[in-house]
Amino acid sequence: MDNPKDALRQRAAAGDGGAQLELALAAYDRGAADEGLYWLGQSAKAGTVQAFTELGARLIVGAGAPFAPADGAQMLGLAAANGDPIAARYQAILHATGTALAQDWGKALWSLRRASEAGDAEAASELNLMADISGAGADQAIAETWLRAPAVDLLCESPRIGVVRNFAPRPLCDWLVAAAKDRLQPAGTTDPKTGQFTADPARTNRYAQVRLFDYPLPLVFLREQMASIVGQPTTNFEVMNLLSYQPGEEYRPHHDYMDPAAKGFQQELAERGQRVATFLVYLNDDFEGGETSFPDVDVQFRGAAGDALFFISASPEGAIDSRTRHAGLPPTTGTKWLLSQWVRNRPQTVY
Repeated sequence: MDNPKDALRQRAAAGDGGAQLELALAAYDRGAADEGLYWLGQSAKAGTVQAFTELGARLIVGAGAPFAPADGAQMLGLAAANGDPIAARYQAILHATGTALAQDWGKALWSLRRASEAGDAEAASELNLMADISGAGADQAIAETWLRAPAVDLLCESPRIGVVRNFAPRPLCDWLVAAAKDRLQPAGTTDPKTGQFTADPARTNRYAQVRLFDYPLPLVFLREQMASIVGQPTTNFEVMNLLSYQPGEEYRPHHDYMDPAAKGFQQELAERGQRVATFLVYLNDDFEGGETSFPDVDVQFRGAAGDALFFISASPEGAIDSRTRHAGLPPTTGTKWLLSQWVRNRPQTVY
């Protein structure tokens, strides 16, 4: 009997677009990006719609492919026009975030509906959530509801520390926790002496990153609200993180800003700017302990699921406020889940 891998390669070499796509995805999975890109390109040339979607998404963010957002958006458009629901959902994210396409909430919602109608269950779930919260199915009503500025309660005027109650709907919180559980890795910190990301006994929790095409559309709306609250555009947002704290795990007192006096931060500050704000969303509340503590201003907060906490750690010009030293205290029972969004004073190019 022929080796199945040899047979797959023979089919790919003969021009079978499906086999070429299968080889591409397998190559990417084992870290062979050059091989993956080759077979992905061959599959796209063969007219495989899913290859257009995969390659388009990779070109937009420069993951295992050149960074070519305009070409990537064009490929996604072709795939969506040929009925691929995932491509349509990705188009919705591009329109909503203004990545490679002009920001347009109407087109974002239209693309998400297109994905849902083509059979994408995730798109249908996102639309149902947004309609349930807004109380209306019309796109304009959905956008207006989800972009409405939320009420903010200040815990401290200076430094500015505030709370937004019921910021994120519970179904979205549950979705984010479920999405993160199988992707967690040990957290670390950037060494102020070397600038290298490394394990640190001061931080013992775990985390998972949320990349551009991981976003459900409701989360994109919430990012816009975060931006209005902290006074920085979403283009200044770093990659979003989902944090998990088991009993006893913690992040000891620290600052989120980059210390301008630290040698290890000089290059990062020059290239990416200063981290000026932090936005945290509690994703669950079935745990004990786990407060966020600001010891220098005697502020402590533990939210219910969906509540948000934010603080401004530096001015837009980069002047730091050392009083924003804070700690993620350990839960005593249960697992604490948080969404963490760091914000810079300069546009970011990471996705």
